[in-house]
Amino acid sequence: MSGAPGSGKSTLANLLAHSPDCVVIDHGLIRSFSLSTSIPFSQAAQLSYSFQWTLNQGVALAKQCGVEYKVEDVELLDRRLRGRAPMRSQRSGVSLPPPDAEGGGSNEDCHKLFQRCIEHPCRPECDVIIVNSTAGPEKFLDFVLKQILPSAGGQSAECVASNFVDS
Repeated sequence: MSGAPGSGKSTLANLLAHSPDCVVIDHGLIRSFSLSTSIPFSQAAQLSYSFQWTLNQGVALAKQCGVEYKVEDVELLDRRLRGRAPMRSQRSGVSLPPPDAEGGGSNEDCHKLFQRCIEHPCRPECDVIIVNSTAGPEKFLDFVLKQILPSAGGQSAECVASNFVDS
């Protein structure tokens, strides 16, 4: 899954986890674990990406099941981030980087960062379902399940929900 922080990736992944055909690999948990071992933030991020890609390569269907979340309203993303209980690897607001991140940057830099995430998302190199998540993940859970699960009319036998852009 890809999308800006606060776009709904983790929320939908948690909803998908209740489906018997889905496996969720949570990038935030992997990065938070790395941070708990006193690894610096930038190294923890790289380590967690590498580890997650390795896990995904072990599950061939990860490349068949991509979902990108689009929210083009940075203020909505900020409200969502401020309304969640963040892990130590996650932002608690658009201008509030993770506590372990090196250098916070200015409020303007953070808004530019989010705008870049919106305009140029980091996504897997595969077929991707693009979902406008402005309304919230609960609203389109059935739509996503129908796209990815054969029992609901989709193509893959199981889903691997992997959250790669969650800082």
